[in-house]
Amino acid sequence: MTPDSISADVHDAIEGLENLDRKLMKKGIRQSLRASAKPTLGVAKATAPSASGLLSRNVKLRSGGTRKGTFRMNVGIGKKWFTGPAFYGAFVAFGHRVGKRQLGNSRKIVPPNNWLTEAYEQTKAEAVEIFKTEIEDFIEENGGGT
Repeated sequence: MTPDSISADVHDAIEGLENLDRKLMKKGIRQSLRASAKPTLGVAKATAPSASGLLSRNVKLRSGGTRKGTFRMNVGIGKKWFTGPAFYGAFVAFGHRVGKRQLGNSRKIVPPNNWLTEAYEQTKAEAVEIFKTEIEDFIEENGGGT
């Protein structure tokens, strides 16, 4: 599924939103985005590297905020990257260097483990379908599809 086909499918699904007031429209988009991100959250929790299970328990779905008409949902670790009890998960996800900083670039590089990206890639088509059905149901419930 290419980005162009995804945006075309979603564009067709959200046509009825223009008939809703702004506050209700935002509510529908946020609810649909959260529902569509849940499969990615499940796969991310299942595929998280685990020695103790702490990392998989701290994989969270959080709002990425809104800016200039763009809505985002993030599947990440804890409240913020590099904080909380599972702070090390960010090092696993983004990669890091081992050794004292005095060694400079001669430190061993530990490559990133792309388990969050892989979870997204596995579930993006399903997420788009869930978003479309959720937003269409929301529009029907609130009378925007007239």
